[in-house]
Amino acid sequence: SILGKAYDDLRPLLVNDSLVAISGRVRLREQFLSMMVRNVKHLDVSQDAEVSIIRVQVPAEHSTATLIAELDDVLKRYPGDAEVELRLRQATGIQVFTLPHRVAVSGPLYGELKRVLGPNCFV
Repeated sequence: SILGKAYDDLRPLLVNDSLVAISGRVRLREQFLSMMVRNVKHLDVSQDAEVSIIRVQVPAEHSTATLIAELDDVLKRYPGDAEVELRLRQATGIQVFTLPHRVAVSGPLYGELKRVLGPNCFV
């Protein structure tokens, strides 16, 4: 968590579904992990030509027809150039599928993918 003055200074950059790069120092004390943030940079991925593929992952048992249809609807709303790779995680391994839609990478797209697939869907 970010507390005190650091939080006040960084609050404008910490907006839901915006992407940021954070640098700092990670410390493990006993069983607790903390990070001393030194710098936060807002990433404008809509202008980032380096993002050529988005990889998302879900447990295979969650990949219902309803979820896949909802994912398809989300991807259709963000046409662009980046490929989308879906990984279905099973006990026996991971199945990888390249989806038929290419997307424009953006914070709102990431937000919708997290809503549909879960907050830990990005690989």
